[in-house]
Amino acid sequence: MKQFLLLLIMLFSLSCTAQKAFKPVKTALKDKKYNEAITQIEKLRTDSTFKNNTKLCLYAIEAYRGLNDAENTKIYLKKSYDTLAFFSTTRELIATSLQLDSIENALQHETGAKPKQKHLVCSVLNQYYPNINAAARFYYSKKDYNNAMRFLRISIDLPHSKIGTLAKLPVKVDTTNSVLYLISAYNAKKYDEVHRYQDTALQAKSTRRIVLRYLALNAEAENDTTSYHSFLYEGWKAYPSETFFFTRLADYYNKHKHYEQTLNIAQGQLQSKSLHNAAYLARCAAYYEIHDYDSCIVNAKNLIAIDSTNVEAHYYIGASYIQKAEQVVMPQNTSTRNYNKALAQRRALFAKAEPELEQFRRMAPQSQNLWAPLLYRVYLELNRGDKFAEIEKLLKKF
Repeated sequence: MKQFLLLLIMLFSLSCTAQKAFKPVKTALKDKKYNEAITQIEKLRTDSTFKNNTKLCLYAIEAYRGLNDAENTKIYLKKSYDTLAFFSTTRELIATSLQLDSIENALQHETGAKPKQKHLVCSVLNQYYPNINAAARFYYSKKDYNNAMRFLRISIDLPHSKIGTLAKLPVKVDTTNSVLYLISAYNAKKYDEVHRYQDTALQAKSTRRIVLRYLALNAEAENDTTSYHSFLYEGWKAYPSETFFFTRLADYYNKHKHYEQTLNIAQGQLQSKSLHNAAYLARCAAYYEIHDYDSCIVNAKNLIAIDSTNVEAHYYIGASYIQKAEQVVMPQNTSTRNYNKALAQRRALFAKAEPELEQFRRMAPQSQNLWAPLLYRVYLELNRGDKFAEIEKLLKKF
């Protein structure tokens, strides 16, 4: 009997303590001073006695609802409103409701007490969840990717939670939100997070091209060469008209000296309906590296035929003629007929290189590091006095 009375006294004491502690909160709510109420609630939450108090959660929901409704009313009346405050209070309403549900679930597990606020929690989730999606898109449009990710995680995860399922929250925007999350994570340089909803993001046919592009870029940022190649190849096979996939794939093969692979995909690209200029350029690079200078020249001329503005084609033609000239075997005896024949052949090749490299210089004056050394060799070989003197001065400055 004494123990029962002692328990009653303790419960009464706790109730009085709670009433006294909650009084400033209740007063602020009554006066519609919602910010003040939240300040008082946050103070109480630092006390372990009230940290997991369901009533405190209910007060918090009331306060955040008051602030959110005030901003929502301004929107409805087309008055100036605080967008950040509107979305912030939306997030807090969702978070506080979930906290309330979590506390009640824990109590049920510990004491068997049946949750009392499931209906309220579901009601709050249904009312404010759509604004979570709106917030995610708002921050994404402003390129505030960290906040966009924060809201997108709620948008994606909440409908699949136990309480989200009970509230029947929609999951139809999962794929779109997953794509936005993937792009946001990459732009925020949180490369690990790019993979969080990767599989879902890849399901949408309409945005798969964009997703593969970002997955390739992310793999590059992570120095994952295997995945980088895989995403590029998959993207190129699915979207052969997309410049990004073909050019990067060709660059990847050339960088790793897989020149036969470059030639294979270039041949495949020439059989498609687009990017023939990129295919010819890729072939130029590959043929030049494997010292097949005649094929390099042919492909460079094919490139110029379909794109007269292409700068690099002239470089490859000029550089290839120089390489062919260097391959001419010069007899040691300078007085022989064969020597004169070889010299004429060599100079003829340098002469073919000259107009191409001069055209390259005119079209790409900023690429002095490429054309200046080659023109130096041409002018020296062909005895171009004034031109040689000018290029020599440039090289000394360079």
